[in-house]
Amino acid sequence: MPSPMPMALVNGDYYIMVNNSFCALLGYDRAAIENIPWRLFVHPDDLVRSEQASESMLSGPLSRFKNRLKTKSGDFVAVEWWATARQDGVSVAFANPVESRPVHDG
Repeated sequence: MPSPMPMALVNGDYYIMVNNSFCALLGYDRAAIENIPWRLFVHPDDLVRSEQASESMLSGPLSRFKNRLKTKSGDFVAVEWWATARQDGVSVAFANPVESRPVHDG
C-alpha cells in the first residue's frame, strides 16, 4: 500500500527511492530526486544538523530532526523527519511537512 506521507530510502549520501508524496512535496519527478545526493536538497543552514542526524541514525533505533528542503520552485519547505536504518544500512525516512506553505529563503 502506498504511503500518503512523504518517504525516502537513503543509502549513504543518495536518495535511492522516493514515493509519490515525496515527489509532490518537492515538485520534482522521481528521476530528478533518485540517485541524487540528498545534501543538494537541504538548506545550507541545516546541512550540519542533517549530516549529524544521518550519522546518528546508523547507531540508534530512530532519529528525529527538522530541516528545510529545496523545492523545484526554489522555495524551501520545512519538514520533520523520522528515520531509522535497516540492517542493510539503508535508511527509511518519513518527512512530515511542518508548515502549510513554503519557506522563502531570504
